[in-house]
Amino acid sequence: VVGLLKPTADFNSSKTNICENENITFSDNSTGDVGRYEWSFPGGNPSSSTLHNPVVNYPTPGQYDVKLVVYLDNYGDSVLKANFVHVEEIPQTPFVSWDQINSILSSSATAGNHWYNDNGIIAGATNQTYKPTQSGNYYVIVTVNGCDSEKSNTIAVTSGIEDAIEGRKPYVFPNPNDGYLYLKTFSEQLYHLVVYNSLGKEVYRSSYFSSPDYSELIDLRQIAGGLYVLVLKSEDLNYHLKFNVINK
Repeated sequence: VVGLLKPTADFNSSKTNICENENITFSDNSTGDVGRYEWSFPGGNPSSSTLHNPVVNYPTPGQYDVKLVVYLDNYGDSVLKANFVHVEEIPQTPFVSWDQINSILSSSATAGNHWYNDNGIIAGATNQTYKPTQSGNYYVIVTVNGCDSEKSNTIAVTSGIEDAIEGRKPYVFPNPNDGYLYLKTFSEQLYHLVVYNSLGKEVYRSSYFSSPDYSELIDLRQIAGGLYVLVLKSEDLNYHLKFNVINK
């Protein structure tokens, strides 16, 4: 066409390294006069487009080419950028377990761990295990190649009766005791409790529905003296409470 310049295809993008299921905005950077666009996005959704600046989602990890063809009437020019898009896998959601005896949290992920409590991320806490230093709710998020997992299950840790009362979290009293003790709970919901000895062996199991500000009597006078852990589970949280039974 007289007075129009033949186009030269080129493009750029908002980013080239993403996590799976993220979007990339592609921007036409061609020179000359362009009548129409034909984009090709192998591995993307959509896989092709005729928009000027399309947005593409990449659901699967891998490396992907991007191609743009620009036309002016019957004249066309193209550019292919091989392995232009790098899509990283989102790590699996980790699971946190609690060592009742040694008071240590453990992540199912071997690397990339970042531990959190009620105050947010815990500085320097990036190992597979973490030993809490205060009461609170703990969880872990795994980051690999810049991609974050969903947060893990939450473990509620209570280090003492005073902290428990202040936060209105369950606690055992008296502590120590002779095996005749009470479990104090504050919310109206169903609880399941299991007591373990220092070897991790179950010695007691029960379930009960708690009313607000309730004390459940637990009779363990038949067990030997020593350190025990009461694992209390509700609908959304686990509580791990240590107590001592004095020798009889």
